[in-house]
Amino acid sequence: MRKQHRKVAGILICSMALSVLSMTGCGNRYTSAKNDDTSLVVTIGKEKVYMDRIKPFIAKTEVTTEYYNQMYMQYNAEYNIWDEKDADGEKNSVSLRDDVLEEFEEKFIVYKEAAKNKDAKYEISKEDLKKLEKNSKELVKTFSKNVIKKTGFTEDSFVELQKMQYVYDKYKADMIKTFKVKKADVEKDYDYGNVYRQYKTTNMYISLSGTDEEGNPIELSDKEKKEAKKTLEKAYKLLKKGEKPDAIKEKYPDIVVEEKNYQQDEAYPADAEDKKEDKDKKSEDKDAEASQATEADAYIEKTKKLKNGKFTNVFEYDGKYCIGIMNNNKSKEAYDAAVESGVAQLEEDKFADKIKELKETDEYKITVNKKVWESVKLGNITIIQDEFLKASGILVDKNSEEQ
Repeated sequence: MRKQHRKVAGILICSMALSVLSMTGCGNRYTSAKNDDTSLVVTIGKEKVYMDRIKPFIAKTEVTTEYYNQMYMQYNAEYNIWDEKDADGEKNSVSLRDDVLEEFEEKFIVYKEAAKNKDAKYEISKEDLKKLEKNSKELVKTFSKNVIKKTGFTEDSFVELQKMQYVYDKYKADMIKTFKVKKADVEKDYDYGNVYRQYKTTNMYISLSGTDEEGNPIELSDKEKKEAKKTLEKAYKLLKKGEKPDAIKEKYPDIVVEEKNYQQDEAYPADAEDKKEDKDKKSEDKDAEASQATEADAYIEKTKKLKNGKFTNVFEYDGKYCIGIMNNNKSKEAYDAAVESGVAQLEEDKFADKIKELKETDEYKITVNKKVWESVKLGNITIIQDEFLKASGILVDKNSEEQ
């Protein structure tokens, strides 16, 4: 059963990604399989959308979310992701439900807009349509008979969802190109000198604690600690002779060699904080970022003033004997990554604005049938939780136990 649910989640994810690949017991009467085609959920412009078209989107969210729910429940059997509350204090069963409808509305609008293209740029080829139909067929096969009875899903139930996703991905990519967002549009929001300048170091160390045969943590003896320090002192001498950390590790396998990087706002948190306070805050995110500044730790204090290629003496830090080596004290890697992320976010924001603009037109005016939609709570609309619980071993089938 566990393999079955993993396969369901996998096919859903694969289905969602297909467009990219091809281009390179139910509690309420409104969500039963018997009346899905008469339960009006939302009107978009002049088109009425019923539960039977929304339910595949619900299934996508329920299956993937419940899969993670079961993972968490392995550690806490009392945990239930659907009852957990988001930052606004709303249960996930409600907030994820509304996310489903928002997703459908957005993809529906894009699908309709793409269909207006005169050269049929977004038309799905026969070959790709067959792939989508095959995906839907294989997906429905993974559902149990009880789920099929509960949902009324057929071989074609997930075809429209995939068609909408296929077109959405292509249309959105083309739309984003028209925004022509450049790095220069966001660079002002990322302060290299006071925040994103990166210090790239190598930390060579030996831990002063270990584990016994049963995996329990143990402290090294005083003798072992002295040996560890001596080993690192030998490593220090080899560094002075020009040997590289990896070569030294080959001679002394107890030494761990790992990359350890930090940014300017971690190295000089007070300076970064003062700089941010002097500037007008442009977003709540930046306020949050400023509040996260903390005092620099001992490793950073030991290494931040090193020139490139230089290294510290042996020192104790975080339960280890360490040597810190400065590789690059003016790296732009973190800054470049932040700027790239900023570009992507601005593109997303502009696309969201475009969708919002379309929703405000008469052609795509949204009217939700709250009587139906607000009666829906995700978590058991298209899945049977007991099947997931049995698959994960959290709920034991008493009949199988007796056998």
